[in-house]
Amino acid sequence: MKKSHVFIVAAICLAIGAMAGIGLIAKVAAARLFETRVTNSFILFVKELRQTRQLVLLSTTDQFTYRKELSKNLLFIDTNATVQVSVIADINYYIDLDKTDKISIRITDSGRKIEVKVPYPEILYPSLHTNTLKVEVLNRDFLSGLVLRIKRHVEGMKTDISDEVDKQARLSLGNSEICGKIKDSLASLLSDYLAQKRIEAKDISIDFI
Repeated sequence: MKKSHVFIVAAICLAIGAMAGIGLIAKVAAARLFETRVTNSFILFVKELRQTRQLVLLSTTDQFTYRKELSKNLLFIDTNATVQVSVIADINYYIDLDKTDKISIRITDSGRKIEVKVPYPEILYPSLHTNTLKVEVLNRDFLSGLVLRIKRHVEGMKTDISDEVDKQARLSLGNSEICGKIKDSLASLLSDYLAQKRIEAKDISIDFI
């Protein structure tokens, strides 16, 4: 190959390389030009500090489902749909030790028998796992989407879900199994404490008042 041809080929290769480089630079510059910059921040402002004597004795993790049945009659045509919101929440059961008038301890048989009376358990406001929040619209048809204002109901239910979970969780305070677990937890706590004091309690009974 003649030297002149070699120079021509080399020049063409350099030109192609330069064009590719310019194209890449232009692409990167364009991407940066239209890039959306996102800056995350989180601010914690403590509005109030309160000392409490709430002894948490039992925690559960439950799934709650909040459901609304929507229906309407339009020109003698029935239309309906079901909106369902579900979420997982942590429920914490506690004894309020500030209610000293409802707390009593009776020790007999040289410390081997202990009778304890404490206030009836309560629950802290539920802690929702917001990443598990799920919304479903069931039995939906074309007409129901037009006349039942489903989107409005969905938004309202998502807003109300925390209070609805709290309401349902409080019903569990009447569950005998839950109350039994709370009593067992308190009895175990007392037993461990007494063991550290070298007191071997044979019988610990817990009553709610």
